[in-house]
Amino acid sequence: MSKETNKKHIIVAAFIVMVIIAFYISAVMYQTHKYPAPTLESVNIDTDIICGEYVYKATEAGFVSDENVGKLWQEEIEEFGDVRVVYVKLMYERIVEKTDASRITQLGDYTLVTDTYNQAPDLVRYMNFNSIEEQSKSTDSVGDSKEICIVFTIPKVQFTEKQWEKMKIEDFKLHISRYLSLIHISEPTRHA
Repeated sequence: MSKETNKKHIIVAAFIVMVIIAFYISAVMYQTHKYPAPTLESVNIDTDIICGEYVYKATEAGFVSDENVGKLWQEEIEEFGDVRVVYVKLMYERIVEKTDASRITQLGDYTLVTDTYNQAPDLVRYMNFNSIEEQSKSTDSVGDSKEICIVFTIPKVQFTEKQWEKMKIEDFKLHISRYLSLIHISEPTRHA
């Protein structure tokens, strides 16, 4: 191949790359304009936060005791070597009349986050931490409330040794849904 042909191929490849980059930037700008990023509000334990049709309050948070982790998370311990489990007791109360457009609050609406890590709830162990009566409570009418305990399994393999040793409950925040708010978990560690 001649130098002239190589030069043309390089120019065409560079042009294609520039078009792809321009398309990506315009798509990101469109998404940002059409769906602006949520405003994340940080609140503390026992502080009310209004999100959509509910007022939420994290009433307690901490690490599940090593004894309970050993009993209930044997499979994960065998697979990952070590796990920690964060629990958050969350009370929510309906403050707006339910409509046909109302969303049902689901466990998938919650995420445990740090600056570098996100974890979805442990749906398998949810039943171990919540009574049938509380789970079956309705929040269809204004004033109806429910308290749930959400657990998050955190495998050691996703952290450095130093991060694992220095991990504390205050490092975590509870993210309620995609467009709602963050609740800081900022109180002394408790054990379930």
